[in-house]
Amino acid sequence: MTKLHELYSQGQSVWIDFIKRSFLTSGELKNWLDKGARGVTSNPTIFHKAITGSNDYDTELKLLAKQDKTIEEVYEALVLADIARAADIERSLLG
Repeated sequence: MTKLHELYSQGQSVWIDFIKRSFLTSGELKNWLDKGARGVTSNPTIFHKAITGSNDYDTELKLLAKQDKTIEEVYEALVLADIARAADIERSLLG
């Protein structure tokens, strides 16, 4: 049992306030959930840092740019994909 599991048994849920494509695809989120974190949060500032501070999104950004998407459509496509992937990872731990 980890300290995060102990906290949960005391009624405290630790959530990760961070999201980035490589965090999801590398297994890091799953590792944190296995250690007892209860979920992951996101907001526009977190996504801004993830998109502009890494090359995780470069390929998809180039693809979306070729499709003449608006900035809002590009942002929505990127973040909804990450949110769905995070939800799938969390759901997989339910059994």
